[in-house]
Amino acid sequence: MGFIRDPAAVEQCVQFIESCSPFRFCFLAVGAPQQEVIAQMLKTRAVARGLALCIGASINFLTGVERRAPHWMQRIGMEWLYRLAQDPGRLAKRYLLRGPRVFSLLPQTDVTIRLGTMVHSAAPTRAGGTEAPESIV
Repeated sequence: MGFIRDPAAVEQCVQFIESCSPFRFCFLAVGAPQQEVIAQMLKTRAVARGLALCIGASINFLTGVERRAPHWMQRIGMEWLYRLAQDPGRLAKRYLLRGPRVFSLLPQTDVTIRLGTMVHSAAPTRAGGTEAPESIV
């Protein structure tokens, strides 16, 4: 925690990621906005090759270390509030003070949205019906 304020630690982190390049996927799971800062540094330095994904606490959810919010809170976009209520000592500063600063990085990002063509397949199933379309090209 807090490594982002130590330039030597950040440099060590970025160099480690670059040393593993090329990679297919690099999962950055150090929380916002740290992971976004690291991703931006990797992009700017242009040494690493592969896809970096900022995944936050996803690993904690998958392993059961942290519980997800009830589905109704997830649907209305309030999962952050549930997590804040579960661990205010750790998350209050992050969510209420540091977190919103990530929006200042948006003008520095280069986002390209590519719309794919939906491919519909009607492959027969064993029961003689059809499968729902699910692949995107």
